[in-house]
Amino acid sequence: MEQRYGECLEAAGIEFGGFNDDFSHGFSVPEHLKYEDADALLNECSEQTGERQISFLYSSIAQNPQNVNPGELQVACLIEKGLVPADYTVEQWEQDVPNRSYPIIESPTSEKDVAACESDPLGASVGP
Repeated sequence: MEQRYGECLEAAGIEFGGFNDDFSHGFSVPEHLKYEDADALLNECSEQTGERQISFLYSSIAQNPQNVNPGELQVACLIEKGLVPADYTVEQWEQDVPNRSYPIIESPTSEKDVAACESDPLGASVGP
């Protein structure tokens, strides 16, 4: 998949830098290519080569190896970081998550902490 993905990007004029240990990857976009066009090409190559699906599976397994309900993980993370009241429930989270309307207790780091709980509630990201 890595070779096919790299070849697809190269054919689109995007220099592929290979995958990192955490399955992220580097690339360089030519100056003449608009951001929107580069993003569309990256998405197209990702779909065509299976990169999107494989990356999703890889990160899901790495970040949640026990396959615990994501709501339970995010609620525990939000509570642990002091972002929501200690009695906040998964049921409340299910109502709040579509609009990101959590009852956040504001702090200087609350925005960053909420993003971390949403993307990697166990803090299990692999890589550097």
